[in-house]
Amino acid sequence: MDFVLIGQRYEKGLNNSSFIQSLIRLISLLKISNPELVCKIHTTSQVEQPKLSKITLKYENIIEILGPIRDELNNQPTQLLPIQITNYLNRLNFIFSFDKNNSIWIVEVPISRVDDIQREIDLIEEIGRLHGFNNFVTDLPNIYNIGKEDFSYQVRKKLTSCFLNEGLNELIQYSLVNEKVSNNIQLINPLITDYSTLRTSLLPKLIQIIGENVKQSNNILEGFEYGHVFSGDIDSNYIEKEVVSGIFGGLKSKRQWNETSTTLSWFEAKGKIEELFKKLNISVFWKNSTLATYENVLHPYRTAELYLPDQSSLGIFGQIHPIAAKKK
Repeated sequence: MDFVLIGQRYEKGLNNSSFIQSLIRLISLLKISNPELVCKIHTTSQVEQPKLSKITLKYENIIEILGPIRDELNNQPTQLLPIQITNYLNRLNFIFSFDKNNSIWIVEVPISRVDDIQREIDLIEEIGRLHGFNNFVTDLPNIYNIGKEDFSYQVRKKLTSCFLNEGLNELIQYSLVNEKVSNNIQLINPLITDYSTLRTSLLPKLIQIIGENVKQSNNILEGFEYGHVFSGDIDSNYIEKEVVSGIFGGLKSKRQWNETSTTLSWFEAKGKIEELFKKLNISVFWKNSTLATYENVLHPYRTAELYLPDQSSLGIFGQIHPIAAKKK
């Protein structure tokens, strides 16, 4: 009985430098179990062997990248010796020549390693691996000045402390959403439709995450989020600014034990916001909202804008729109 053995290249780009030797070894193993086995090898094409590349390995680069090692005799930091590096190259079966005056090795990479050793840093990695990365000295730099908290970080730190004291949780969400508004910025090549635009407000996603928790019979999640919002035209003029948004209420509570549980009213929520600004030592005043941006998100008659004494707009506060609440 005759058998035909067909040799093929590996599908995942593995090195085939020892293909003939492996084939002969396979045939030898097969003939051990069946001495009468007849094998015929037909070569249809010759694989072009890659040219052997030479890499210049400098001693100073090895010392700079790997750093000092610890001497086993006196436990003091020292450096790798050129003789050690030469021994490691011999263990790797590399053909090389060593320039003792300039401390440079000219290394010829064998065919079996041409795929993973292409640069000097690859050789340095092999030397560090053979010596043992745990045998190098770990020496962290001394930091004399950690840095100062700028004004923006101080404000954010104070805001976070006040929000946490009010029982809110900090939330983190993606900046990519799927909003259908006039002034949003569309991505040219979005991965999926749900993340095809840059968000213009943090409130819609906050309301959405509350709705998802309610649908799963979880408690109302009260939280706040820092994030960047975008608007305008990416080609001509666009605006990016950092804002903070929050959502709370919806939990039934009672002030005294003999009272029935009620949800937080708009006026009680307004008092909670005023108490928050009081802790921040910020004086604010309220105006009726005229912003069309939030007409589909907030209640038209229970929404107000917050201003500083110098007429600077601070933000907006309101109750969720009844239609939006039913959808969520």
